[in-house]
Amino acid sequence: MRMMWPLTVVGMGVLLSNFLRQSDEPLEGVQLVADHRPAVCTVSIGSIAGGRVTGEIHGDVRVFIGDAQVIPNGSGSFAMSLRMPSSAVAIASPAGDMRFVASRRGKRYYPIGSVQGQKLAPANRIYFRSEQEAQAAGFR
Repeated sequence: MRMMWPLTVVGMGVLLSNFLRQSDEPLEGVQLVADHRPAVCTVSIGSIAGGRVTGEIHGDVRVFIGDAQVIPNGSGSFAMSLRMPSSAVAIASPAGDMRFVASRRGKRYYPIGSVQGQKLAPANRIYFRSEQEAQAAGFR
C-alpha cells in the first residue's frame, strides 16, 4: 500500500503530460482572441536590506522614495540607497538630573526617553528627578 501513492502520482503526471502534448490547436469550442488592452504598469520591490532597495519598474510610471525619484536602468531594474529618518528624538529638559516627565493635563508620569514621554506637548510638561517626586505631586 505504501508504494501505491508515489506510483499513482507518477501515473497521473504521465497522463496529464500526454494530454497536454497532444495538440497545439485550441480545444473545441475555445476561441483565442488577441489582447489589445494597454500594458499594466508594475513596480516590483525585490529587496530592502542594508539601507538599499532593489527592484524593477515596467511601464510608464514614476516612482518616488521620499523626495528622490527612482530611475531604472534600460532593463527596468533599479537599486538605490535609502535615507531613513532617524528614530531618535531629543527632549530638552530643565537643568539638573530630571528623569521623569508628566503633563499638566494628565495624571501619569513617564521616563523622559519613553515614547509616551516624547508625545507630551512641550508647553504642558512637568519634570521630576525621581518617581517618588512625581508620585508626591499626585501622578501615577
